[in-house]
Amino acid sequence: MSALGHLDPARRLALGLGETPSALERAHLAACQTCSAEIQRDGALWAGLRALPQPSPPAALATSALARFRLRRERTSRTMAAAAILILAVEITLFLVLWRAAPTAIASLVLGLPRWLGLASLLPTLARPLVVVWPMLALASGLLLGAVVWMLRKLTSADSTQVVK
Repeated sequence: MSALGHLDPARRLALGLGETPSALERAHLAACQTCSAEIQRDGALWAGLRALPQPSPPAALATSALARFRLRRERTSRTMAAAAILILAVEITLFLVLWRAAPTAIASLVLGLPRWLGLASLLPTLARPLVVVWPMLALASGLLLGAVVWMLRKLTSADSTQVVK
């Protein structure tokens, strides 16, 4: 109840919408004409609003929304494919430039990785494979990113064949 002895406005609105009053609220509504009149007026207003016909969306709304979604998906797929190609190109270019500029620096970096990882005892057996495998890992990461882009594009194109009614 509010300070003036009436039901709170939020509670009056809820009762006007059709909520069941508590025993205390029923007693108050029987004694207070102001609150009961407001609740009846709100109830009539909401009943009138519910009786209005429901507007239907335009017929072309689903088609235009689906077309905008497909266009955005195609742009995203192209952007992801371009990013994958760019990353792969940067990785290969960076490796080739660094390999030509300082092959010993790259070899020492690759050979230093086991020491950083606490694998120093395995250094003699891992040295040759790491130098050979490092460029392959760069290539594989680019190919993997490209495959992920391709799979995402396939999955999203399969979803677009189903038309929402």
